[in-house]
Amino acid sequence: MRAWLRSIGRQPLPPAGNNGYLQRMGQISLRYQACGEAFKAVRRDAKFCSGACRQAGYRGMVNPELEWERAWLAAHPGRTATEYSRMLKDPNSEAWNWRHTIGKAHSAERAAWRRDHPGEEYPEMA
Repeated sequence: MRAWLRSIGRQPLPPAGNNGYLQRMGQISLRYQACGEAFKAVRRDAKFCSGACRQAGYRGMVNPELEWERAWLAAHPGRTATEYSRMLKDPNSEAWNWRHTIGKAHSAERAAWRRDHPGEEYPEMA
């Protein structure tokens, strides 16, 4: 079985809790994450160098639904997040109509940009 795994370019998983196994096998790699620092990963699936780096990485992630809610609340002063959440349950609500309108406007803008800049990649906003 191990020979077959190596033949297709995959290594079997090391025994659980045996971090020295990866060191001996030379599978420690240099990785860069949320903090931008280089670190030696002891596990193949390591993504962060420390707990603080992991927490900073998770805080930096963007929740698309939360971004939609914030934009809707900014465009509709006086409305509440509870109202927005309630409206999302109805596909014909004001919130969904607003989201579809915004999406169509963004698509039209993207299409116009591509028409004016053939062969170039659309610059996504951060």
